[in-house]
Amino acid sequence: ALLNESWWKNREVKQWRIAPDQPEKAAELLSARSSQDRYNDPGRPGLVRDVNGRARLQVSADGRSIFLYGLGASPEGDRPFVDRFDLDSKQTTRLFHSQAPSYAAPVALLDQEGTSLLLTRESPDEPANFYVQSLGDATAAPKALTHFQHPLPQLRGVSKEQIRYKRNDGVDLTATLMLPPGYNAKKDGPLPLLMWAYPGEF
Repeated sequence: ALLNESWWKNREVKQWRIAPDQPEKAAELLSARSSQDRYNDPGRPGLVRDVNGRARLQVSADGRSIFLYGLGASPEGDRPFVDRFDLDSKQTTRLFHSQAPSYAAPVALLDQEGTSLLLTRESPDEPANFYVQSLGDATAAPKALTHFQHPLPQLRGVSKEQIRYKRNDGVDLTATLMLPPGYNAKKDGPLPLLMWAYPGEF
C-alpha cells in the first residue's frame, strides 16, 4: 500500500510504501518534495476497481511497478504524462507525454503492461475527443474513438495573447486579450471592447 504524509508548516509531502500485512516491516520512502513544487510532482498513482468495486493500485503484470499520472507542469504550461515506476529500483520510465500544439490528457491505461492508453486530445481549434494511443510504437498514430464537433465553429481562429500593464496605483496586472479571426489592427481599425475584471473589489 502507499501512504501519503504532509506537513503544513514546511509544505513537505512524502509518499511511503508500506506492507499492512507485515507491521514489523519498515516503511520505504518513495518520494519527498515541497507541495508547492509543481514542476517536480511525480504524479498520482493509477487506480483500478476490483471485483467488489473498491479502488486498488494499478500494478504491472509482474507486480514490480505502479503507474503514475501527472499534470506535467512546466514553463510552457501543463503537459500531462504517464510514468511506469519501478518499486524496487525507484526508477521511472516515461510512457506518454503530451506534446504541443495539442493538449492530451491520459484517462486510463488499458492493459497491465502499459502498452495502450485511453486519452482525450484537444487544441485551440478542435474540441476534446477520445483516442486510443499505442505506447509501444512511437510512430503509431492515435486511433479516434469519438468525433465530437466544435460547439462554436465561428470562434475558430480567435487569437489569444497575454498582455501586461500597470494600474494607476502602480500595481502590475495581466490580462488576456482575445481578438476575432483574421483581425488586422491597421486594416480593420478599432473594435468594441468587452472587459471582464477580477477581483471585483479592485
